[in-house]
Amino acid sequence: MNSYKQETVAPAKMIVNQDVSQTRLIAGVSVSDGPLITALIEYAERLSEPYLFNHAMRSWLFAEVIGRIKRTDYDREVVAIGTILHDIGLNDSVSGPNRFEVNGADAALSFIKSKGLSDRRAQLIWDTVALNSTPSHRETVMPLTTRCINDQQLRTYKEFKCNLRLR
Repeated sequence: MNSYKQETVAPAKMIVNQDVSQTRLIAGVSVSDGPLITALIEYAERLSEPYLFNHAMRSWLFAEVIGRIKRTDYDREVVAIGTILHDIGLNDSVSGPNRFEVNGADAALSFIKSKGLSDRRAQLIWDTVALNSTPSHRETVMPLTTRCINDQQLRTYKEFKCNLRLR
């Protein structure tokens, strides 16, 4: 019989999206929901192979859990978009003249440009996607998002006993 201590997860504070009250539960993690998040998930799933989509979704869920455990103030929509689309440039349908991270950041910007996000939030998303694999920017651009993307951070997830299975 497996027994483990479940960590208490604080509710996420939304510094920008305080009026967004819709949530959904994915793999036991409460995440923000609404038309933008639904469109984002559908977009990522449509473009991605299942393994890549699941990786992106797990990264988002880990970002949410770690943000709450560390009681970090963060913009839940920016974290969702930047994390879910961080590897979108690896898909064949997202091509361009640059390295995959920059092509993906351009695709993310194209996706969100008609969604009503401010220029600042759009830039944070572009930076998160374009710089997610750049070590010198991981802790300065979007530390919560990029921390959850790196494979070496799996130790952190195990510490929090996050057993996240999407399907």
